[in-house]
Amino acid sequence: MKQFKYVEVVDNIQISKQGIFQLVINDTQSILPGQFYNLYIDDKSFLLPRPVSVSESTQNLTKFVYRVVGKGTEKLAQLKTGNKIKVLGPLGNGFSLPDYKAPSIVIGGGVGIAPLLELTKQIKGEKYVYLGFDESPFLVDEFTKYSTNFYCSTMSGKDGFHGNVIELLKNYPMEAKFVYACGPKKMLERLVQEMKTKAVKIQVSMEERMGCGIGACLGCAIKIKKSDQEEWKYLRVCKDGPVFDGSEVIWNE
Repeated sequence: MKQFKYVEVVDNIQISKQGIFQLVINDTQSILPGQFYNLYIDDKSFLLPRPVSVSESTQNLTKFVYRVVGKGTEKLAQLKTGNKIKVLGPLGNGFSLPDYKAPSIVIGGGVGIAPLLELTKQIKGEKYVYLGFDESPFLVDEFTKYSTNFYCSTMSGKDGFHGNVIELLKNYPMEAKFVYACGPKKMLERLVQEMKTKAVKIQVSMEERMGCGIGACLGCAIKIKKSDQEEWKYLRVCKDGPVFDGSEVIWNE
């Protein structure tokens, strides 16, 4: 069972004008791409942790990318180098990767691109990366370090392709055996629909609001229908996911 612990903040900097920060902690856990940590705010007025996906893991450091969207993440953004933060992790089930080389597509939208960095690093074989942003791209240098097949879009048109990431994929199509994705639910739903006619296996990391982050509160349950089962059932994003087979997610409810 995972244990709470206090770890040192190595860095915590803003990497995009759209309120995107990168937090680096001194931790040596073995990480599967797609897993997350519960980050706890040192303020008794915040009862629940902030679940944040791991963006990259090295031998001594674990990195997170998060967006400041409320008072909790505002508190996270105030952490300084040398501060201590209470964490629990890694949590959840990450992406499942084959142990052989095969062409793969990695596609992400917004802050959902964060867990795809460690994934891109670990994929064997040719990989095609498609990332979509509202206006200001981030982590571009990091992604291009692990893949030269890199495509970027912005809704503003200021950088890369003008449009969303699904339109980007349609304009620069590539054949692949595996597809890995993370981003807004509507983006993932459209992507799964686009891939239905192709013989590819698609895994999606779901972005749902979590309460406890450990499967106790059932606040992040989604409907899943396994291909070998007649009935759908609720599964917890934090405990059973956050990564699921995209073809098994019931999207229209």
